Amino acid sequence: MRNSSFEFLIDPPANCIFVKHHGVYDYDIIIERGQAVASHEDYCNGLNRLVVVTDCQPDLELDTLRKLNELIASQSKTRGNYREAIFLNNLLGHGFARMFDSLKQHPGVEYQIFHLDTENVISQLKEWLHLKPRYQFPEFLNISSNI
Repeated sequence: MRNSSFEFLIDPPANCIFVKHHGVYDYDIIIERGQAVASHEDYCNGLNRLVVVTDCQPDLELDTLRKLNELIASQSKTRGNYREAIFLNNLLGHGFARMFDSLKQHPGVEYQIFHLDTENVISQLKEWLHLKPRYQFPEFLNISSNI
């Protein structure tokens, strides 16, 4: 599914949701994305996630990050345990991801930050998300095993 701010694909056999944000992402966009994913026919509890925010601009504040964490914690029983990989390429995004992780109130969710310029980053992503080494990421993510 695609809208102007994000697109996603759920791959049940891979046990993963793949998301790519475009432009600015803020609280409303993150909530809209969560609702779209949760209402999709292929969604089920416990799916790992890859969220690609390369070349995106976060518009989030500390209070917003707290609010998001509280929401995720309140939904933790219905979402199950999962891993979320945040794939980015800038320090601002890294800072927000680290703050978000530090505020985590839901022990069943693990976050890991991956940088575009890290050596063997694709292999690391696949390992973190429990994907097979030959798994081909969805094309819309614009990441490849040639990085």
